[in-house]
Amino acid sequence: EGPITTLFSIKNSNAKKIAWIHNDISQVFGNNFKSKFKKIFNKKLYQKYDKLIFVSNHNLNKFNEYYTLNIEKDVIHNYLNKENIINLSKEFNVDIYNKECINFVSACRLVEQKAVDRLIEIHKELIDNGFHHKFYIVRRWTLKSIFRRKN
Repeated sequence: EGPITTLFSIKNSNAKKIAWIHNDISQVFGNNFKSKFKKIFNKKLYQKYDKLIFVSNHNLNKFNEYYTLNIEKDVIHNYLNKENIINLSKEFNVDIYNKECINFVSACRLVEQKAVDRLIEIHKELIDNGFHHKFYIVRRWTLKSIFRRKN
């Protein structure tokens, strides 16, 4: 998705084109003029592709709610090596967590679509209501270096 999808939609019109869609399309568009234009533009853009690949059934279903396109679609789930992630997590000793309260952790990219701003609003509301807690945001790119640390 994004600018690269636009670029490849016009390059070499004889080539077979496949777009890989990671986003929940319902979270991409707002209600302003720019968003409405983008929705129309993207529909024309995706019609130039031979196949659309989604990373989840949820994303495919949301896409189909927005667009009726006669294009082959498929789902290929993002691959995560669960065992490797569990093993790496065991290597990391975290002393910063407060054992006296609930700790919230979000591991994500710091981009608008991940809605970290909503987490901050919830954090403030919990504070205002006297709920003792800690909130941690781990940026996605730091996970490798964090999990490789040895104490």
